[in-house]
Parts: sequence; structure tokens; C-alpha cells
Amino acid sequence: MNKLLRFGGIVCATGLVMMPAGATYNATIDGQISALSQLTGPSGYTGNSFAFTLDSGPATPCVANGYVGFIVSSNSVADAEARRNIFAMLTAAKMSGSAVRVGYDNAGGYCDQGRYAVYWISAL
Repeated sequence: MNKLLRFGGIVCATGLVMMPAGATYNATIDGQISALSQLTGPSGYTGNSFAFTLDSGPATPCVANGYVGFIVSSNSVADAEARRNIFAMLTAAKMSGSAVRVGYDNAGGYCDQGRYAVYWISAL
């Protein structure tokens, strides 16, 4: 299972995200998945979006009145297969109780729909 999670992290990291202007990958956070939610278009989210939170944070929301957690959507990860691979990796990590490492901008320079967008995710 651990090898599968590591492979998923490598696959996800190779096709992830294009950085928006002004955003800076400047932090990583490790933790176990405490929540993983599929978000839908009728709820006002970009289609094929999902959000997750870690038991370790982050401590503050990405934007004022935003959510303390992360999002993966077509806004931040354009490739649908990469989004599916990330979701599969996060689901496996949640089910097994394994930790993940998330690379993000903790200064709020890369937000998506009120949550931190991720630069990369890997299984630990």
C-alpha cells in the first residue's frame, strides 16, 4: 500500500499545477486527512473539485472568511487525470491512516474558491 501511495505522489507531482503570477510555493505541511469532500457545480464550485483538510492545519484560512483547508479543482489542476490520481491518493491515505505532505503558499497568494490551492501532494 505504501508503494502505491508513493507512486501516486510521483504521478501527481509530475502533472500538477501552473503557478499564477504573484504566488509563491513557500510552505509544506504534513498531516493525516481529517476530511475529504467532493464539491459539485450546483453547490457553486467549479466542476470536478474536491476539498480536504489535514489534522495539522493550516492554522489560518487562505482568504478572509475562507475555509481552513485545501482544494483541488480544474482552476488549480487543469489535467483531469491528475485530479483523479490526486483524489485516489488522498482517499487511500485517508482509508489507511497514512500521512501526506502538501506544498502550498501560506501567504494566501494562491487561493481557489476560498481554500488553499496546492502546488503538489505526496504520500508519506
